[in-house]
Amino acid sequence: MSKNKNSEIPTIKERYNEFNNDLHNYLTTNNNFRNYQDNPKELTFDVMMDLKSVVSDVHNIVTLLTTLKFVELFKGEKDKVDNNPNAKGYDLVYPSNDNPVIIAEIKCNKPCGKNNFESNQIKAIKKDIENLKSEKNTSQILHEPDGDEKFIKAIKFMVLLEYTGVKDHMVKIKEKDDRIRIVKNEEVDTVINKNKYEDGNLVNPDCIHVVCIPPGDISISELLDNQAYT
Repeated sequence: MSKNKNSEIPTIKERYNEFNNDLHNYLTTNNNFRNYQDNPKELTFDVMMDLKSVVSDVHNIVTLLTTLKFVELFKGEKDKVDNNPNAKGYDLVYPSNDNPVIIAEIKCNKPCGKNNFESNQIKAIKKDIENLKSEKNTSQILHEPDGDEKFIKAIKFMVLLEYTGVKDHMVKIKEKDDRIRIVKNEEVDTVINKNKYEDGNLVNPDCIHVVCIPPGDISISELLDNQAYT
């Protein structure tokens, strides 16, 4: 796989292209999969292991693409998105000098039941919310023009894909927690501007803003059409 000339870490576009190529090659040339197509009742262990290998990076790629879409909502710079989600801390930590630090958990789950999350999916969402509440990594250092440093807190976002039932479920969670606020996509930039620092403090540091992004709004070609990813 080709690498970004400035790093040994593949760019987001490189990771996506590698996945797309691997999937295409498997579906069109792999003998195990061809045999399965000829006899779909015989799903072999080899086919299952091949598929597991091919899609091993799909969760991270989906998370990255959703993160890029979220960054677009507050007019952020896409090239500041970490290429390794879930590696450490939050899925997104977005610092800048003139705006608060933004942190986000990106949960790319699709309800498994009839428009309802399964219990393990609900636990994962609640765990991410608790991580945001605990501020486990939210203290960032802001470097002042005079060279001094001070610790600041971050504006918190929980980002989900807006499949049927997702927003309804988040409304139920919100009813039990007054720190959660559901934000429309077009309101994200306004929310961030309203929460700018006042004497080094956030206006509403305890609020967790929930954003639901429709999967149909995520255009892979448009998101990756950025010089940083070519």
